[in-house]
Amino acid sequence: MIPFIFPDLGPYKVEVLSAYAGTILLLLALVVASIWQGRKTRARLDDYEARRAQKRDSDGDAGA
Repeated sequence: MIPFIFPDLGPYKVEVLSAYAGTILLLLALVVASIWQGRKTRARLDDYEARRAQKRDSDGDAGA
């Protein structure tokens, strides 16, 4: 088994670890925001396509 190797951070341990934590939190926030926006955009696109198909179907019935 390979031991976990972590450098000695000395007196800057708190600053370095808080910077790592902040970076991880920001990356997670970006991923969550991206997924949320993608789902929102997908729902809007699906709604638009459904309304367009419905309009196309109603226009086709009028011509018959």
